[in-house]
Amino acid sequence: MLDLPNAPLMLGLAPLALAIGLGGWYLYGLQDTAMAQSYPHDAWLKARMGERDLPTWQALQQAAGLSKTSLQNLRRGHCQRLRWEQFEQVAQALQWPLATLLAQLDLIAAPAAPAPPETDPALEQLRQECLALRQDLAQQDAASTQAATQQSFFELQPLLTQFPTVPRMVEVQPNLPARNLLPLFNALNNWLARWEISPIGEPWQPVPFDPRLHQPDGADMEPEETVYVRFVGYRQGDQILARAKVSRTLPAAASQAS
Repeated sequence: MLDLPNAPLMLGLAPLALAIGLGGWYLYGLQDTAMAQSYPHDAWLKARMGERDLPTWQALQQAAGLSKTSLQNLRRGHCQRLRWEQFEQVAQALQWPLATLLAQLDLIAAPAAPAPPETDPALEQLRQECLALRQDLAQQDAASTQAATQQSFFELQPLLTQFPTVPRMVEVQPNLPARNLLPLFNALNNWLARWEISPIGEPWQPVPFDPRLHQPDGADMEPEETVYVRFVGYRQGDQILARAKVSRTLPAAASQAS
């Protein structure tokens, strides 16, 4: 039931409460409207917000710990209404140095780009000559590689042109003696001699095992142990190109030959 003695007071305060509520709602609506408007600093702020995964003004507001009013002042450029720590909070939210933010807000001058160093004409001429020399060397290297490749081909040409016919010959003559094919490899021997590449060992030759020169067919061979060369290796001077493959026993063909 209505308290009759206090009823006039309550009825008198009701319009005031309603006015305050409507006023608050109106001010809140004005703030939301202001957030949706465009201001002078919005373009670069939005660009940086996009880089830092801050899709909305509310996201920036929360990340920087600003009120709606402070954020509007920032967007409008009303920097005199912001405290120094608020600039620091915005710079941290945008992951910018504070100086960069202040320069964007026109509070300080942007750092001038460093002037390009003066070029010494003599040094520039030397640089150009070095570039030209490098290009000449590259062309000479390519030409030398091509010439070496062609020279190798010409030396191996008898083997390269005749050897593909060997399988056909073997099909026609299954008992074709292997000695008939040996002359084909003269070109290969000449090529190896030209490049000073020499074989390591001879087929079926007994030799003392040397891990530097020999590739064993087992894991337990000891240095100086007598082994047999199954397949020769190759060296060029002191450089080992391929180790000879060795075994403790000779292949069955070796015993038949003996």
